[in-house]
Amino acid sequence: MKGFSSARSDYFTGYVAVAAIVGPDGAKTSLEGCVANMVVLSDGKNAAQVLAIAPPSEFEKAALQSDSYDWVERWRRVRIYHAPDESQEFAKASRRVERVLARILKQHTAHADPSVAESVFEEALVKKRVPDKCGDGDVKLEIADVNALDADELEHLLAQVPNEWKPIIKASGPKNYVVEVEGQYIHEDTRSWWLTPAFAKGVGVFGLGVVSGVGLAALCSYLNGSQDGCSSARVSGPEYTYNPTPSDGAIYTDTPSDAATHSPTPLDATIYHDATRYHSTLSDVTTPIVLVKNASECVSSGVDKSGAGPIKPPFDGASMISAQQLALLKEGSCSETFADLKAPLIEATMNGWEQLDWSDCSDGGGWVVCTDDRSSISECYSFGYPYRFDFPTVWEAVVHRLKPSKCSFRCFEENTGYRKFFQRGWVLTESIGEDPLRSSEEHIHDVGLAYPGLGFYGQSGCSQKYQDHCEPRISGADCYCPEATFEAYVTTPSGKSIRWGKINHVNTYAEDLLRYYTAFKRRGYKVTQCDFQCRRLQTKSFDDALRDIKFEFYHGPHATEPPMNRSRYLDSLFL
Repeated sequence: MKGFSSARSDYFTGYVAVAAIVGPDGAKTSLEGCVANMVVLSDGKNAAQVLAIAPPSEFEKAALQSDSYDWVERWRRVRIYHAPDESQEFAKASRRVERVLARILKQHTAHADPSVAESVFEEALVKKRVPDKCGDGDVKLEIADVNALDADELEHLLAQVPNEWKPIIKASGPKNYVVEVEGQYIHEDTRSWWLTPAFAKGVGVFGLGVVSGVGLAALCSYLNGSQDGCSSARVSGPEYTYNPTPSDGAIYTDTPSDAATHSPTPLDATIYHDATRYHSTLSDVTTPIVLVKNASECVSSGVDKSGAGPIKPPFDGASMISAQQLALLKEGSCSETFADLKAPLIEATMNGWEQLDWSDCSDGGGWVVCTDDRSSISECYSFGYPYRFDFPTVWEAVVHRLKPSKCSFRCFEENTGYRKFFQRGWVLTESIGEDPLRSSEEHIHDVGLAYPGLGFYGQSGCSQKYQDHCEPRISGADCYCPEATFEAYVTTPSGKSIRWGKINHVNTYAEDLLRYYTAFKRRGYKVTQCDFQCRRLQTKSFDDALRDIKFEFYHGPHATEPPMNRSRYLDSLFL
């Protein structure tokens, strides 16, 4: 899970001073000639934004691609970064990374002067002296992505960092400033990401997505984040409480869930959510959804003059995928995919996807493929089945954050079934508190196969099909789906009918999955002939299913095999 290659943080056992932070003389190293960048560091399950200060050469593409690259030895200063509007989920993930970072700093300053070590901790950590817990012992931090500071990050950091850092941060600030004019955000400099002088050789993605016009709509709905700690927020199920958070272990209990008050109700109008706070896990299943009886009261533009209903606010899918999530959607090697494109390569604009018809990718998903036409760099990001982000969402996220010059797409052409079971096994392995990367590929695939009865569709009324008119619906308390898919035909503003694509997730409700189907939120697009399929447990309870999953994980035929190639699967087979 890196910009282009397997940049590593192979820190050492025993005493080694932090060569880049603490010099041979025992003092902190000079910051002269350094620049600042925002980096994603990942422990394999969680990711966090970290401010990194180092000489410009340490952020060169060639350096980052080197197998010997060790950020611990190369960066002069680091500081964990929490955005002001960071969701509770990502704040929790950042705190876990912060614990690992604290341990690394502790190891590498063990023999430094106590005052110097204390200063390093004060500068690097938001939560001082974070204790190790939840099995942090052998966890390493790897570089997932790198990017220049944006305007919001610069402003926030200047209020936090030591005075010595501030000139560097100001000099490393964005070359494109965002100006708000009547609710619309306009980038003054629209040069491609690869062409910006401060980061022409960068390797990553970052920045927070902006949704124009979403403010008033946000007054009509809200989402609550998960609780802090080593076990994440619980998710309501029909009989048991299930916790499918990817970064934590899940539990079942016999305590009745709050889902008993969750009754089937068709929406009277479009649901408008604050798209900047969508979560990457299902912790928001327990979050109440506010039903808007008169949605036009929440939209400043009023009612559609055609009488068809309230006008949808402008929607930007980039806001639905955080920087961390986009990093996890990145494929490791993209050159072969780019060389075999069948769809046209078009200018990478936010609405460029509207020129394309990705219907052929509906059943099996695909990649958004982007490049800089002045170099050989190409990058691929997964969309659609068996994941939950649709094509326009991933396209907009890539264009917004990477600023490529041209983009296209390519469908997954093989191993779709294998990807499904592998993805399912990954979620289930994490749900029992284990790290998939400590197992073999075959073992995780077998865990996905162990979820009983998922090859059949339940006849309880949870699966729904509509031919003429589709709208998101609130499912009943008994419609908790061990696995679910949603797909639909969509009529475009020009009147053309396309297959928008199938999305998929494990342990979810209908309304939770449909939040990621952005055709419902886009102006001029009408969703028709939709199909929601809820795979139920046919013969076993959730407790029985949990026992089957645990048995397969701990005692299955591949349970003792060597672990998979960490860098390969962090790059490509992620959730």
